[in-house]
Formats: sequence, structure tokens, C-alpha cells
Amino acid sequence: MSHMKTITQWLVLAVILIGIGIRLSVYGDLKLSVANRDTGSYILSSEVDLLSWKAFTTYRPYTTNLIYKIFTPGDGYRNRAVSDGDTGTVKRKVDRGAKDIVLLQVAVSIIGWACLAWSFSSRLKNGIVKVVSAATIVLFGFTPQAADWDSVLSPESLSISLFVLAYAILIWLAFVYYESPKTTPKNITAFVILFAALFFWVFTRDVNGYSLLFLMFFILGLYFFPQYRKTKFLLLASLAVFSLFILGNISARQRTLWNLALTHVWVSDVLSSQNNIQYFTEKGMPEYETPEYYEWFDKYAPSTYMQFLVSHPGYTIYKFFRDQHIAFSENKQPYFKANELRFRPSLIMIGDYMHPTSQTTFVVVLILLLALWSQFIFQKNRAALPWMWLMTWGFLIATSTLFFSIFGDSWGLARHALSSTMTYRLLMWLLLILLVDFSTSREENNSPHVEQRITQEKA
Repeated sequence: MSHMKTITQWLVLAVILIGIGIRLSVYGDLKLSVANRDTGSYILSSEVDLLSWKAFTTYRPYTTNLIYKIFTPGDGYRNRAVSDGDTGTVKRKVDRGAKDIVLLQVAVSIIGWACLAWSFSSRLKNGIVKVVSAATIVLFGFTPQAADWDSVLSPESLSISLFVLAYAILIWLAFVYYESPKTTPKNITAFVILFAALFFWVFTRDVNGYSLLFLMFFILGLYFFPQYRKTKFLLLASLAVFSLFILGNISARQRTLWNLALTHVWVSDVLSSQNNIQYFTEKGMPEYETPEYYEWFDKYAPSTYMQFLVSHPGYTIYKFFRDQHIAFSENKQPYFKANELRFRPSLIMIGDYMHPTSQTTFVVVLILLLALWSQFIFQKNRAALPWMWLMTWGFLIATSTLFFSIFGDSWGLARHALSSTMTYRLLMWLLLILLVDFSTSREENNSPHVEQRITQEKA
């Protein structure tokens, strides 16, 4: 049995290494980049003292300020390949300063997907499913639908890759604590790395920070189980996550970007409906485009808009599901073309299977998540418990960030919601693999030996 496990581990490692080799060899020069209409604002925003509070409150978030500041060339950035994504694609270029940023994005992406493939597959039972899971994750992350974003000078690549890296570490930590709820130097080190990944993830996009509350509550929720009540580390971990949530939200509120995003919402969703205008007028909104209106908007628009969404659940639910069609409608970047690459058509075809464009993906993920819950609730499969914790958290992360993307800025929704829709697509495959693994190893999961081991560990 041990011999077979070793062989499986080597096969998983081989799959990951082959995937990395493909990623490094079939996408052309890794230094090629393309800028979009927002790239200039990231460069301008990075012209700030990184050790000052202004670095957190300037026009763009801290992570991109840090990266664009570090890689600023002595003679300034040069962006010869610029595309707005609407009027057509361009050919990528190797540009001054930009080449270092895209190399970093490629590196973080490869590390994140490789770690997730290893971390996820290592916790499965069936050897064949382990290898299949590694191949699935590698294909998901290294096909153009995900990998192309590493060449784009915008935050999408880092937002995706940092979340994937954090998720991989969280999977490892969750199972370590599930099997033995003890605080060790290795666990603390892993949490520090997780916190660092979450820190930089939060400060790639403002909507990411709102979702950290779920992780805090999930960590604190472990105290409902007697085996976790003796450790203070979980309390410290939840406080660390909560502090990051507070920091992210305070800095986002002081950044002027929210004003522009909410203005888009006002134009497309509020001012387009007489009933909506009446509601906000009754809440004190002055006549549109008057000096009094802009003063009111800066002070009261966010809170009043949130009250509107809560008091009109029918509208909120309808809009959330209606706009999912737009959010899921694209799965490829619209900024550059690379038709000269030999294997690109095949990779795009595979990627289209891995990244479906139907909003049905949301419903499929929800159904699969309920099936996972039923493994524990109705079939008494204890092995499903940590996976329930992890997959439910991932689902809530995707849902909360999609919610704030839909209701926070309705313009360019497909790109703004990319991290959320990609998380749903990833969860769909992970949940399918988990359920297959449970079905092929049910006897092992429910054997008296396993039950006895779990009872001893909890005691």
C-alpha cells in the first residue's frame, strides 16, 4: 500500500511538472505584455511612498502600487502594445518595465496552480483520482482562459493567482488541524504565508476585502467542536484576518475609485428607473447633477444604496441572477492575439471545456456543494467534514465578490467578475473530483478502523 502511495505521489508530481513545462514553453516569450485602458492609472498611482498611508488610499490598491513601484525603470515605463478590449486585439510586445511585471505574474501563477494541484490531490483517497485531479487543476490553470491574463498589465492575474495560492495553503492547514488540532511552528509558518497571500490578494481589488469576514467566522466556528477549544491559535488567526478586513475596507473607502464605480451603477441602474429615482429622492437625494447632489452622493450614496438593496430583495435577487449571464459570458481575455503560437488552438479548445461560459455553472456548483454536504449529514462520511468547510468557504468567497462586482460597478462586468466566475468554474471541477473520490473509496472512509482512529484523535 505504501509502495502504491509513493508511485501515485510521483505520478502527481510528474503531471504537475509536465504542466509547468507546457506553460513555460508553448506561450511564446514570457516577457511579452499588453496594456489596457487602466494600465496608466496603475503606473500613476504607484508614484507614492510605499511606507506611507497614502500608498493604501491612492487611486489604486496597495499591491499594484507596490509592484509597479518596484519595477519602475529609470527612464519610465514603455507600453507599445495597448488595447481597450473593445475595438480589437493587438500583438503583445516586450516593453520596458512591463516585462518584469508579467514575469512576476507568470511566476506567481505557476506557483499557485502547482501548489493547489499538489495540496488538493494529496488529500484524496483514490490513487487514480489523485492523478486525474492534478491533471485537471493544471489544465484549468495553464490553458489560455487563465494563463493569458498573466500577460495583461492589470490586476486580474494576481487576484486569481494569489487566491489560488491562499486556497492551496488553507487546504493544507485545514487537514493538519482536522487530523491533529495542535499548534506547531510548521502550522504557524503556514498561516503566516497564508496571511501574506491574503494580504496581497485583498489589495489587488477592493471587492476581495469584503469576503474576509467569511474566513474569520469559519475559523471562529471551529470552536463549536470540543477538540479545538483548547487552542488559542484559532482566535489569534481570526483576529489577524479581521484586522486585514478592517484595513482593506477603511483604505477602500478612502480611495476615490469607489465614487467612479458607484457613479456607473447610478447611471445604469438607479437613474434608468423612475421608481428607483423616487426611492432615493425620498431618502434625501437632490436633483441629479446639481452641486447639492454631488455633496450628497459623496456622503450618503453607499449607505443609502445598501439600504435600497436590503429593502428590495426581489430586485436584488433578480439583478444578481440576471447579470450572472454577463459575468459568465466570456472566458478569454480580449486584449491580445497570439495566433502564431503552434498549440494555441488546441489549448483554447481544451480550455473552453474547463471554463464553461454558461451561468448554469453557478447552479451546478450549488448542487454539487449540497451533494458534498449530504455525504456528511446523511451518509455519515466523516471524511467530508473538512472538505465541506473548504468548499463552502470557496463558494461564499466567489458569491460575495460576484455580488459586489454586480452591484458595485456594472460597467465591464465580465472582467470585474473574472476572479469570481473563475472560482466557480474551479469549484465545479474540485467538487466533481471530490464526489468521485468519495464514491470510489466509500468503504475505506466508513470502515471501523477509520472511525476508531478519528475517535482516538478527538479524545
